[in-house]
Amino acid sequence: IDDKDRDYLRFLWFEKGDPDKLKIYRHKRVVIGINARPFLLGVTILYHLDNVPEHLQEVAKKLKTSMYVDNCVTSLDTIEEVESFIEQSKEMMLSANFDMRGWKYNEVKSTFHQDAVESPAHEGNVSVLGLEWNTEHDTLICAHKDVFDVFPVTKRSILSSTNQLFDPLGMLSTVTIRFKILM
Repeated sequence: IDDKDRDYLRFLWFEKGDPDKLKIYRHKRVVIGINARPFLLGVTILYHLDNVPEHLQEVAKKLKTSMYVDNCVTSLDTIEEVESFIEQSKEMMLSANFDMRGWKYNEVKSTFHQDAVESPAHEGNVSVLGLEWNTEHDTLICAHKDVFDVFPVTKRSILSSTNQLFDPLGMLSTVTIRFKILM
């Protein structure tokens, strides 16, 4: 945190538990839970992606369009592209001390570098941004968990149930918009 901004992150502290000895401190780092934290993360990631070496420009462009907060969801055509994307992404983000990990893929190839990928996703469903990714059929599934089994059905319960569906990619908006229009 810049010196000029630290006054906005002040907190009080009782020295040795004595209420008469009140001290005012200022945070030097971003506080966990502060509402600007996701914004700061996004700006930091974009800054580093904008300042990569020339040979990593194409991967940086792909990462920019594939990031959601600190998750990357993308699609590549060949296993060679996947290997190259993982290697180059790790290289460029390591310069900013970001640990790129948790890679999932759904193509089986015995020569694929298993140490580059945390776990191959051939076992079934994998959670991706709140949705279930069926790796066998390469489909995304919204697990609604009986969201609409609310009684009595009122405008309020419909809106509440609709808002319980986590949809960061907007894939369900064609369905949920109809319920929201009722309001």
